[in-house]
Amino acid sequence: MSAAPSEAALSVDGLYVTYGRVEALHGVSLTVGPAEVVALLGANGAGKTSLLRAVSGAVRARGTVQVYGRKVTGMPGHRIAALGVGHVPEGRGTFVDLTVEENLRLGVMARRRSAVGLTLEQALELYPELAGFRARKAGALSGGQQQMLALARALLAAPRLLLIDEPSTGLAPLAVAEVYRTIASLCARHSLAVLLAEQNVTRALEVADRAYVLGSGMVAAEGAASDLAGDPAVQAAYLGTDTGGGDRP
Repeated sequence: MSAAPSEAALSVDGLYVTYGRVEALHGVSLTVGPAEVVALLGANGAGKTSLLRAVSGAVRARGTVQVYGRKVTGMPGHRIAALGVGHVPEGRGTFVDLTVEENLRLGVMARRRSAVGLTLEQALELYPELAGFRARKAGALSGGQQQMLALARALLAAPRLLLIDEPSTGLAPLAVAEVYRTIASLCARHSLAVLLAEQNVTRALEVADRAYVLGSGMVAAEGAASDLAGDPAVQAAYLGTDTGGGDRP
């Protein structure tokens, strides 16, 4: 059952996103409870990325978005981030000309003044594969390592709500497995509220409590992750392939 808006880490009600004459989202509503992992599923172009961008203030939207009961619709992105919303965008969003350590320090700098979060050393303990590459430029890392770096940087900002967009995109199967291991670990250890947009259905439903399926910019199905994982009609109609890929718009 969805959390009530007053209890939700995130409450989205009647959200519309338009690019020029193209409407990408048509009145989407969803909730994410505190310490809950919610998967946002759907084929390429279903509107997953648009929804995450609207929540983080990266695109304009109509409707209502609330973060822990506070309305953020229309706020600039930096103010939404200051409320404890972290966003790991599709394509990872690392600063490729900066070192691993410099990328991580940006996460610490983005932390709210009142927030207590991990130290840089604690973040590297979560991602030991990065520890030996502190002085290496992010652009020299593998795709999987860059995804771990993006997650670590987001976590260092001490978010209360974390938006993760297509973390498996462009990664080899072993790298996908490692990235999802780290996502499951950070969710369990830090009790984060997470909205995870993903085309890799199997992986996403393994870590999620609940899921929403988007189809053509609308919520086509929702329910417990275990129920959706076992529903062949939902799989065939809305989820398509399990392979990663971009989401436009």
